[in-house]
Amino acid sequence: MKQFLIFKLFVIVIYLKTSNQFNVSPVPNYAFKEPDLLTGTKFGSSLFGFSITLRQSSIIVGAPKAQSDLIEQRNVNETGAIYKCTFTDKTCKPFVFDRNGNLIEDSLDSRLKDNQLLGFAVDGLGNNDQKLIVCAPHMKSTMTVSRVEEYYLHGVCYWTGESSTDPPRSRRITALKNKDLQSKKIGNKSVYYHWLGEMGFSVHITDNNKEMLMGAPGINNWQGSVVHYKYVEQTDNGTNTGESTASVDENKIIEVDATETGIDEDSYLGYAVDSGYFLSKTPNQLYYVSSAPQATQQSGRVYIFSIDKVSETSHVMKTHKQFDSTQMGEYFGYSILVEDFNNDKLPDIAIGAPLFTKTGFEENGAVYVYLNKDHWSFELQGEITSQYELSGRFGSSLGKIGDINLDGFNDIAVGAPFEDQGAVYIYLGSNHGLNLRKPSQRITPSKNFQIPNKNLMFGHSISRGVDIDQNEYNDIAIGAPAAEQVFVYRTYPVGKIDSTMRVSKRELKENDRTVKVTTCWIIKSATPVRNDLGMTVILKADYLNNRAKWQDNQNSIYETNVTISGQSKCYEFDLLIEYNPALVFRPIDIEMEYSVHDQATNSQDFCSTCVKFDSTEINYQKETIIYSTGCAGTVCVADLSVKSSLINLTPPLILGAVNTITVKYDVQNTGEPAYLPQINITLDNNIATFARIPSSCKFTNLNERELVCDLTKGNPIKTNEVQTLIVSIDGAKLEGDQFSITAVVSSSGNERNQADNRITDQIALNEFSHVEIAGKSSLDTFTLENIDKDLVNIVHKFEIINHGPSTLREMSVHVFVPTKYRAKDKKNAIQLIDINELSIQGIYNGQRLQWTPFSVAMPASGTNGRSKRDVKKTRKSKFALDELPAERTIKFLCDENGFEDNLCMNSYANLKNFLKGNDPIVVSLNFTLKIKSFENIFHDAKDIFILQTIADVKKPINEKQENIKVDAHQPYTVVFKHVKASTPIWVIIVSVLAGVLLFALVTYGLYKIGFFKRKRNEDRMNQNGEEMELKGPNNDNE
Repeated sequence: MKQFLIFKLFVIVIYLKTSNQFNVSPVPNYAFKEPDLLTGTKFGSSLFGFSITLRQSSIIVGAPKAQSDLIEQRNVNETGAIYKCTFTDKTCKPFVFDRNGNLIEDSLDSRLKDNQLLGFAVDGLGNNDQKLIVCAPHMKSTMTVSRVEEYYLHGVCYWTGESSTDPPRSRRITALKNKDLQSKKIGNKSVYYHWLGEMGFSVHITDNNKEMLMGAPGINNWQGSVVHYKYVEQTDNGTNTGESTASVDENKIIEVDATETGIDEDSYLGYAVDSGYFLSKTPNQLYYVSSAPQATQQSGRVYIFSIDKVSETSHVMKTHKQFDSTQMGEYFGYSILVEDFNNDKLPDIAIGAPLFTKTGFEENGAVYVYLNKDHWSFELQGEITSQYELSGRFGSSLGKIGDINLDGFNDIAVGAPFEDQGAVYIYLGSNHGLNLRKPSQRITPSKNFQIPNKNLMFGHSISRGVDIDQNEYNDIAIGAPAAEQVFVYRTYPVGKIDSTMRVSKRELKENDRTVKVTTCWIIKSATPVRNDLGMTVILKADYLNNRAKWQDNQNSIYETNVTISGQSKCYEFDLLIEYNPALVFRPIDIEMEYSVHDQATNSQDFCSTCVKFDSTEINYQKETIIYSTGCAGTVCVADLSVKSSLINLTPPLILGAVNTITVKYDVQNTGEPAYLPQINITLDNNIATFARIPSSCKFTNLNERELVCDLTKGNPIKTNEVQTLIVSIDGAKLEGDQFSITAVVSSSGNERNQADNRITDQIALNEFSHVEIAGKSSLDTFTLENIDKDLVNIVHKFEIINHGPSTLREMSVHVFVPTKYRAKDKKNAIQLIDINELSIQGIYNGQRLQWTPFSVAMPASGTNGRSKRDVKKTRKSKFALDELPAERTIKFLCDENGFEDNLCMNSYANLKNFLKGNDPIVVSLNFTLKIKSFENIFHDAKDIFILQTIADVKKPINEKQENIKVDAHQPYTVVFKHVKASTPIWVIIVSVLAGVLLFALVTYGLYKIGFFKRKRNEDRMNQNGEEMELKGPNNDNE
């Protein structure tokens, strides 16, 4: 027999900070426990509070494991029980729907109530005179088949039209008693059809108080289904003695056939149920919702469907919308709730998945929120999770609490019964849907009700929102079945404070010594505020410059208490001003902070006069007064204008070439003095930021693309005065074709002409990059006579560097390889490089480039729009290619001319963000050269062969190619036919003879000029000696 996930008890101890409390009472105002048994013995936990329904004057509580104390049921073990707990006497009593014991007979009409789990599911609307339904999904029947006593897990539900009468006038719903449908053959397979249906595992009463939907997840081998009952007003045959004498008219009970929906077995359809009016075009058409948390391979799915009538005895499920889980095993659809969160008159849907995991280890839980866009279109607003990092099972329950703060939007309560001792979160609705970022409140068990080292499962059940105290705000109940307790929390009215602060003078004269400050407050609320509330007010005035003091305490800071209410209340405060000529042009700031006294206590006594306020509201006001001089009226009329200029920059701006863009603003005033002059500077480009913030500037609203600057540090701009501000913008991160800077000037006074108060500079942006390609070959040259193999493997390597200044946002690297050579006098091309042996790799910044397969290439000049590449620019080597004799050299390459003779192949790789700098793109091209092919190429006139590959860089076709300059030094391999020198013998002989002849001519010329007739060194020395003897020695004495 299949077992359903009902509950799981953990004990988890962890500290979790509580969020600020909002308008739900911080402690329960009512706490109910299961009453003691009058007869019989209690053996285990009753799970009192496993299910709850809040009514106007009471709360209905299910205890599915309770022991009945009815005399008629004294022999029934743990039948389960329903209790009614009233607010007047704060006690709980059994609310008996069925006082009979087991009905034992050998038929499907038998009813065995041992462990039937009565109270496992209950539902009802809030008024006492509206329907209430309770279910026992494990009520069994028994029948002997082929001498074997068989048990059938049918389930049963009881409903009543109101809850004021005790005991209630109840009616029983049993829908799975058809003997022919206990097992059924579907196709070629026999299945348990109604046999283990478990009707009443979940239950729902529609908002119109007319229809009931009961989940039966065990039908059809646990494919699951639902049972529907629509109430039709008729004569009530029930009595006031417990169960009615007649069952509900069977014709109005519909077991919905889901066999043709494609839902798999073991999906548990009917695990949770709800309903709603989902379409605007048919606002009165009710649709139903049911979950199958084990569908789609244990991921989970939720269905919106209608019930189509095929015949009087056959109704089928027609699916209109389905929602799928995104995480396997999260039990998507464990809980569901239909509610309009954004007040667009279309119900949205929240789906709980308590086994959702953040890390793969803990069952953290999540709630998915889908907003209804009409026409069966839903948008996932987001998922809600708590900050609890252990297995809290957030989303185990969802409470339809309504608009708990009366702001016009419905809210939701989410249970996390295994967060410590359990927790419930409140999320508020808005015109955008639920506020998913932060709950407005987190409710946990009060210390008075906690049990040490025990998980209470607080939040396992959450009631609908019902106003039990007539203050127009819905209250809620929360069950803690592991503690056998139920708590009721009343909600406080919510108010919002509207405040104003006025000053008697906005501009001061020199002789002004007092200013009256008037503050007014009013509490605005959806319900009347009939009592005064205390509030603390802190007033500050020019406390940094010490020119103002409050008369009441002779200090710049004054704290006082006032009372406010639903009627506007105003208070006056006198501010004393001290004139300081040195600070005459600095404004005087007057600030007010205020906070309402929280009168709610942490006791169970509810404060009926209290009002709660949203702690996120800003309770602050500020006014500024200034000294006025030189103006005709009370308020100065300035005439500001602004002009801008770019410093050391002429558009268009080359991206990357300028790190900082400097803009100078000149603000001139041709009117009366401009007090508190400001300039607001805004950048429109999302990437543009300010490089340096002047000390007189600050960001507005944490927006780093908008500056507001004080032009004069508190001083006014006088008539015909010009103030200058220089701002710097970070140009390193700019992108796109242009960006704009807008400046707007203003002052605290009036403006004569606003047309020249604004200026926008549009700065054009261009890209330009200088790219260098450096090629290198693993084999520069070789001679055929020295090669004794048929194939030679060669690697041509390219290093591609972006010298900037711009980053190439999008580009591609192309490599061209000649593979076949076709001589002009030959028809057939000669295959020199095997295409299948070509391989290419490229790496940039540690990442491999993705290359396209080699394909036949078009001419390089035709593909990039630029003039043909200078293939003669080769790297320095043993010799220059230009020095090779042209009449003997064959060029085998893919330049503009090479395409005419050679078959060229091309491969390319796309790359984004090729940064300027020293990090190159490294490309390695591997190919194999067929040596034998040269026999058909070389001849007497041509005995030198140049093979050159080409790399190129290109921008996308739709971008300007002239914005990139490429210097290419392509790799090559030179093949010589003959040895080493590779020069024919006749050339050597002619050269030697020419050299001998040249030597003879030079010798003859030297002979003719007498070069060989010069005297030897010895002769010259003798001649010099004779000359010295004729002259004689010097006579120093003369």
